[in-house]
Amino acid sequence: FHLHNHVLNFGGRLLLTAESPPSRWPLTLADLESRMQATQLARLTPPDDALLAAVLLKLFRDRQINPPPALIEWLLKRMPRSFTAARHIVAEIDGRALAEQRPIGRGLAREALNSVAQRGEDTDTRPPKLSGPPT
Repeated sequence: FHLHNHVLNFGGRLLLTAESPPSRWPLTLADLESRMQATQLARLTPPDDALLAAVLLKLFRDRQINPPPALIEWLLKRMPRSFTAARHIVAEIDGRALAEQRPIGRGLAREALNSVAQRGEDTDTRPPKLSGPPT
């Protein structure tokens, strides 16, 4: 509560991130609750196809790989919708192609998707959850 007031009194802005909106927080201070209810919310959604395709292409090109366009479309239909998954999948495809001296195509991509999923690297890495929002 005091941090919120201090920042605003000096013309600053306060950015909070959470997995749920303030209306679902178990706040016990009425003043803090009313201030949190009055804040603007922004939701971050998974990337759309165009953005995720651009990220995949950049990740491949960073590794000096020019994948067939059809492979990008194929991956988009089968991979998790996260940048973390894209990084792990491209790294796995590159590593397997180099180690096995195989061309990059659907078969290799399928194996990479399965391997990344089995290791649990297809989801975003998040910091540990705190015990709850400040009261």
